[in-house]
Amino acid sequence: MRTDPAFWTAAAKQVEEQALTQEPADDWRFDTLIVDEAQDFEGEWFEAVRLFLREEAAMLWLEDPNQNVRSTTPMALQEQDFVGYQSLLNYRSPESIARFIREALPEFAFTGANDLPGLGVQVTPYQESSEQPKLVGRLVGQRLKQRFQPQDIAILSCRGVGSTALKDCARVGNHTLRRFTNTYDLLGNQIYSDGQILFDTVRRFKGQQAAAVILVDVDPRDSDLQRELQVLFCGLTRATVHLDVVCAESNPVVQERILPLA
Repeated sequence: MRTDPAFWTAAAKQVEEQALTQEPADDWRFDTLIVDEAQDFEGEWFEAVRLFLREEAAMLWLEDPNQNVRSTTPMALQEQDFVGYQSLLNYRSPESIARFIREALPEFAFTGANDLPGLGVQVTPYQESSEQPKLVGRLVGQRLKQRFQPQDIAILSCRGVGSTALKDCARVGNHTLRRFTNTYDLLGNQIYSDGQILFDTVRRFKGQQAAAVILVDVDPRDSDLQRELQVLFCGLTRATVHLDVVCAESNPVVQERILPLA
């Protein structure tokens, strides 16, 4: 599970095959299905889950295509007779952060619904990726001086845990990092190490929020630019009060979209 990236795909496939070949007992059939973060939901999973629904079961499908950071093929919901409702309201991002996101990523349409001003966005460029831990340490100190508590701050990487510039860091500045240990408790909950400041990836943190977010490894690559921009959009929308963007000044996407806003 820790070393094989295909572990979860293989495990899901095995569970799916078992579900498709067995008839569920009546007490394993349900009246309601709610799928959250449905942009990450595979079509095959839906077919397996439907076996556990009663006839005329109610289904609620909640998705945000702008945050499809795993490039999952969208479900053809019209084939499932869903009644659709679209809302582009963003209640999380305060006005100053929402304005920055709109200007940096105009292709991701949303309507700001948070009237609070927030404390804005600070852009900190780097020349070498290795500079990021030191820069992040300074930014953590600045946020603490603004009266943010350590538990209010989240450092999020746009990369995976194996390629982030902070992968070997136990601390930034004078503060220890709390990070995922690649282990789970008996209920399947992720276990995090002890630490003062949360460090995680945007993909793992998706669906959550923090008052102060420090976004690192902001260096979109050309190999799959659309997915990179979706990860960036997801990271930018995690902050509820203040946002820091630590970005590579040499990257053409950063030069075009982010540095002009600094």
